[in-house]
Amino acid sequence: QLREAVLREANAIYQEDVDMCRRIGQHGEKFIKDGAGILTHCNAGALATAGQGTALSPMFEAHKKGKKFKVYADETRPLLQGARLTAWELKQAGIDVTVICDNMAGWLMKQGKINAVITGADRIAANGDTANKIGTYSLSVLAREHNVPFYIAAPSSTFDLSIKSGAKIPIEQRSDEEVTTFAGTAIAPEGEAAIGQSGCNRIAEHAGFHCPFWGRWKSSFRPHVSVIESGIAGFGWSILRIRTIILSTH
Repeated sequence: QLREAVLREANAIYQEDVDMCRRIGQHGEKFIKDGAGILTHCNAGALATAGQGTALSPMFEAHKKGKKFKVYADETRPLLQGARLTAWELKQAGIDVTVICDNMAGWLMKQGKINAVITGADRIAANGDTANKIGTYSLSVLAREHNVPFYIAAPSSTFDLSIKSGAKIPIEQRSDEEVTTFAGTAIAPEGEAAIGQSGCNRIAEHAGFHCPFWGRWKSSFRPHVSVIESGIAGFGWSILRIRTIILSTH
């Protein structure tokens, strides 16, 4: 009896995640236009969730609707999740994808080849500050400089209302070897110092969002808010010119 109860709960959790991923895609695909160039960072697809992912879900849904667009996948140093995972997922789905070096993003934006950035989130503070894979902060600064919209795709469970702002989000410090070696092979001189901060970094501060409980924070946000259908979403201004949090809705 206990085994059956655990199995039912596990299946329910699985189905909830599948539905959540699909809804994020349905809310977010409208931001992907025909002929657009979309940049993403790290991996937030089916390999990271039970469903079709968070950041990649809008791309999958846009593809299902017949939209033609190109995705640029950051390789995502130091473990190359973008090159090894994201590019593979998109290719399997038949989506046009090109892997780029992390430091190529600004050049592509300058050329007008990037029309939007979509990433996932590891944690979102109560005020909307967001933390994601290391390197995302740099993309947000570049997006602001080039006036490229930046979208965060995440489930409501990513919000941690116990954390007031991104300054309180803990940042994981990893082994230096993740930077100085790859697959067991040294790529830097022995004994070279490195910062193994391959976990998360904070990307946006003081950004507004719209959700069922937003009234408690509405007064502290800038008055530029837009609802995506009946979803939990909105625009925020800060490091990013335009940043949208695309969330699932029940």
